[in-house]
Amino acid sequence: HDLGNRALYKEAKWQEVEQDKMWKALHHIMDIKRDLVIRTKDYLTRHLAGIAADNLKGQCTKGHSCKDASKNALKKLIAGYNTSSIMITTAAPVVQNVTS
Repeated sequence: HDLGNRALYKEAKWQEVEQDKMWKALHHIMDIKRDLVIRTKDYLTRHLAGIAADNLKGQCTKGHSCKDASKNALKKLIAGYNTSSIMITTAAPVVQNVTS
């Protein structure tokens, strides 16, 4: 059982290292910063219902498409939006040291 825990820890640690490399590469190549991505995701998550409602208002207006499927999807999103049921995770995964 300890061997399985150590394997899980090793895999999680490897993923953490690889993810860190990815963020560094994104920053170096495309100037995408992890903290700004996290803040953007938080903003979009917190304002999802308002963004969807605004988008719904724009449906079928002059110069915009008018699709029932889009309107229905937006209505469903707004109706089903419940902040207490949405878990916002923005921090990097925490790797805990598993020892025997």
